Amino acid sequence: MFLLKELKSNEAVEVLLAYKGGGGHYITLTGIDYQPTANGGSGTLSFVDPSHPTLPNRGPSQLTIYQSTKDGVISGVYKPFDTTESHEFDITFAAGQSPTPEPATWALMLAGFGAVGVTLRRRARISSPA
Repeated sequence: MFLLKELKSNEAVEVLLAYKGGGGHYITLTGIDYQPTANGGSGTLSFVDPSHPTLPNRGPSQLTIYQSTKDGVISGVYKPFDTTESHEFDITFAAGQSPTPEPATWALMLAGFGAVGVTLRRRARISSPA
């Protein structure tokens, strides 16, 4: 499953909850607790709500999966943290984002460019006539 793979790689996964009555809402997934069954499965999604990034929006009272089909559509019920309303939704779109390279990666890249520069400069000195 794409979502599990991305989360295990510590990648941010942006998901569109497409409401069945129209409209939708984007969230950033942070975890999945899912139990597959013969006709789909059920579970909960842990997430951060970009509309309220400091609130702990996770758990079965906020977002519940009640079905996952073989064609990749996940359905459930979303209850916004600060309201009493709830929305049935389908997840049909999710995008993984690669993390920013770590400082050590940048340092290695710069060291590699430096080594190439030194090599080219040394070759230029050796091949130039005296």
